[in-house]
Amino acid sequence: MKKEKESTVPNGTIAVIEEFEDSIYSIKFILQSLGYRVESIAAKADLLSRLQEFAPDLIIVDMLIPNNEGLSVIRFLKEEGFREKPVLAITADAVNIEESEIKEAGADVVLTKPYAVTELQKVLEKYIGTS
Repeated sequence: MKKEKESTVPNGTIAVIEEFEDSIYSIKFILQSLGYRVESIAAKADLLSRLQEFAPDLIIVDMLIPNNEGLSVIRFLKEEGFREKPVLAITADAVNIEESEIKEAGADVVLTKPYAVTELQKVLEKYIGTS
């Protein structure tokens, strides 16, 4: 009897810090279709408690959250006990924030929209791995 091949479906949890419903829907759809458990969290007062409760393996922060708060959110996360959690910053060409500034704030990697799903997969495999 042949031994079945082990599943290579990714296994991990990802928190997405995003404010816009359309963006939340699309990133959640992509991540869930890749096999990740995803929680979307608004960059509001309960951010820390929601992150502690969910305990993500990786945190995605969209730089276009209102008032260009993305950098502040990343700095806040790194100062508040999430220093060891990898942070993926997602930005758009139209955003006037340099990649070096985003990384200086604490992001481990930056993806610029539009990005290919394969690019996202490579980042996820690097920081979360596969099961």
